[in-house]
Amino acid sequence: MKKRLRTLRITLSATLGIMLTLLIATTVLPHGFSAIAKIQLMPALLSLNIGILAFWLVATSLLGRVYCSTVCPLGLFQDICARIGKQLKKKPKRRYRYSAAHNSLRYAVLAATIIAGIAGAAAVPSLLDPYSAFVRMVGAIVAPSVIGIAVGGITFVTIGALAFSGGRTFCNTVCPVGATLSLASRKPMMRIQIDTSLCIGCRRCEAECKASCIDAKNHTVDMSRCVMCLDCIPACHDNAITYSPAQKKSLSNGHDGRRRFLGFVGLAVAGTLAAKADSAAKTITEGKSPAKKKAVVPPGASSRDSFLSHCTACHLCVSKCPQGIIRPSATEYGILHMLQPHLDYSLGYCLHECNLCTQVCPDGALKPLSLGEKQSHAVGKAKFVLKNCVTQTDGSECGLCSRKCPVGAIDMVEHGDTLIPQVNEAICVGCGKCEYACPATPEKAIYVEGI
Repeated sequence: MKKRLRTLRITLSATLGIMLTLLIATTVLPHGFSAIAKIQLMPALLSLNIGILAFWLVATSLLGRVYCSTVCPLGLFQDICARIGKQLKKKPKRRYRYSAAHNSLRYAVLAATIIAGIAGAAAVPSLLDPYSAFVRMVGAIVAPSVIGIAVGGITFVTIGALAFSGGRTFCNTVCPVGATLSLASRKPMMRIQIDTSLCIGCRRCEAECKASCIDAKNHTVDMSRCVMCLDCIPACHDNAITYSPAQKKSLSNGHDGRRRFLGFVGLAVAGTLAAKADSAAKTITEGKSPAKKKAVVPPGASSRDSFLSHCTACHLCVSKCPQGIIRPSATEYGILHMLQPHLDYSLGYCLHECNLCTQVCPDGALKPLSLGEKQSHAVGKAKFVLKNCVTQTDGSECGLCSRKCPVGAIDMVEHGDTLIPQVNEAICVGCGKCEYACPATPEKAIYVEGI
């Protein structure tokens, strides 16, 4: 029985992790599987999914930090790295040691994350959110960009190295989600407990604890740091350590109830997050688009401000875009919103018959749109620059932008002895097909400005 819970935990964690990876990297899974992303804490917070938030608060209060051990994809990544580190260590029986909690550090990081979110510095919480960090690592391979590879690579190396050498160090020192859940898991109803009458002081449980929260010498377990991996239970050959209901003397009191409430409040406040990075690449011609005053937000955003305040920069939309035009930003939204996605029409244009990005967004930054709704949803407006047009620079006829427009928003009108495009902004949806097709060099004659 003591091994079954651990096996169940590992199976569930691996299954969810594989499914999320497939969702990011392939088209194997139906779009409905994006629900795997929506049960993650940060997306649930930003989309104000009270049901999911309440579920995790109650689950953590009753069972401990089961989110960290089963659902968090970065937790699975750390466990894999820790396992590799354990196999390569010369003395695996003394893999980990108990260490005192770094409460000042983890709660200072949590406070800084909350303050940054409230202040609009979305890059800070976005970089630290474990779900978004995992998706960015996978996305850097699936939809590579200069900044995506840089951020994803640094995340992979940093967190991987910490896990390789110290287990779940990130979870209990830096992760704002882990710090928030720790407030609700100090005294859960079900917890890891050591029976002093059976314990022989071998310290095997402590050596297996990748959260370094088991003090075998004093027979205590810091449940605020325990990530519920359950590795300690089968390690004990004397059945002295169990996952069982708390003893009456340890049941939570009013102070613990307040801690759980504060944990929920912390989770709710910590929610003003996001972040982003840059793009790269190939264009249909050598022409560049003129500098834009506003970056183009992906379809489905109710407003620019709403998008920037809800997006966690997980880059699921970046990975799923069939045209590859949704890219992580660098400074397009300002440095405080680095990494949040924007549309880059130097790489292609937004397909009129595609609404995939609006279907997979887990945090409410992009609302689900039907195909009909998406086709009439404006993300920007085309702007024409007469001096750049080939009709003026080369004296040649063109009209390519008008012929390519899928909604008929561009008419060709007389201008002297030639025809030039005229944009009907009331019809234009900002798909970028005109911008991508424009043959003008060195700068495009028509481009899409964000709204």
